[in-house]
Amino acid sequence: GLISKIYEAKKNNYKKVTLWGSGKPRRELIHVDDLAKAIYYFSKKKNYKTRLLNIGTGVDFKISQYAELIKKEFDYKGEIIWDKKFPDGMKRKLLDISKMNEMGFQTQIEFKKRLKKIIKKFIENS
Repeated sequence: GLISKIYEAKKNNYKKVTLWGSGKPRRELIHVDDLAKAIYYFSKKKNYKTRLLNIGTGVDFKISQYAELIKKEFDYKGEIIWDKKFPDGMKRKLLDISKMNEMGFQTQIEFKKRLKKIIKKFIENS
């Protein structure tokens, strides 16, 4: 959603883009390639003791940080306005990935590096 809104603001030369909430809640994001690798890795494991397993990065950022990264990648010069009339939702969504790490898997794709490719694909498909 952030990518789409900021892209539209850039494309249409809007001076500002309004996003919901305060931007303070923190979210953990995982790239689909890391998730696919994790699913494959754990599908081959025969000796794990749990049927439930969190797959994540163990890293979260404020939503406002994600928005600023996206703004920078699009070279959007407008202002981001946080509309606090809308709720923030949960303050933090970060998975406990200790079991995943104990079982020998770690995510490998740094979000900031992958963001460039995500945005490039988004623009190509828009």
